[in-house]
Amino acid sequence: MEKYTYWLILICSVGFPLSFSFEKRISYYKTWKYLFPAILITAVFFIIWDHYFTLNNVWSFSERYTTGFKIYSLPIEEIMFFIVIPYCCVFIYESLNYYIKNSFSTKATNLINIILLFIFITVALTHIDKAYTFYTSFFASVYLAIIILLKVDFMAKFYQTYLVSKIPFLIVNGILTALPVVMYNDNENLGIRIYTIPLDDTIYSFLMLLMTISLMEFFRGLKKIVF
Repeated sequence: MEKYTYWLILICSVGFPLSFSFEKRISYYKTWKYLFPAILITAVFFIIWDHYFTLNNVWSFSERYTTGFKIYSLPIEEIMFFIVIPYCCVFIYESLNYYIKNSFSTKATNLINIILLFIFITVALTHIDKAYTFYTSFFASVYLAIIILLKVDFMAKFYQTYLVSKIPFLIVNGILTALPVVMYNDNENLGIRIYTIPLDDTIYSFLMLLMTISLMEFFRGLKKIVF
């Protein structure tokens, strides 16, 4: 059973969002035609990144807690991670959008954008020698800068989602790194941990969630333009 640990974590993670996807008020299933293309594009980017980092010993995966079936260097469970976790996080996004109408103000959102952009750039420039820290902060800063320039209108809702998603993030990533299912080379990250979770993971999850939500909103916007 130990070899199915990663699978069990993913199944438990997606269980609630999937079971409530057809709930009438949120009707999460109606977003699927925009969501799944967004997840796929984001997943391709992160899988290539993940593969490269695995080959270069930035992180590795336990044979004890995975089934052993791999695509290139990655366990199949890790590939499914990039589908399951964004699906769960966007469920939070859609749910909060339905139940909370007033989120961060425009002024507060713009301030958060600038502060985070400054932090990401600073972290990247001061940790060029640490692969995980540098690339995560660099990609996050570039993507956030693009989002700022595009002047999108969903960032307030994104930030409230990001904050709420840190609760399941701490649980799921805590399990993955405590067992550990995923093992990090601390020479390639900040060396600072939240329990057993590298602090860099908070930026990594920020980028993954922002890419997924922004692409989903882009595809949803295309429908409004076309129709």
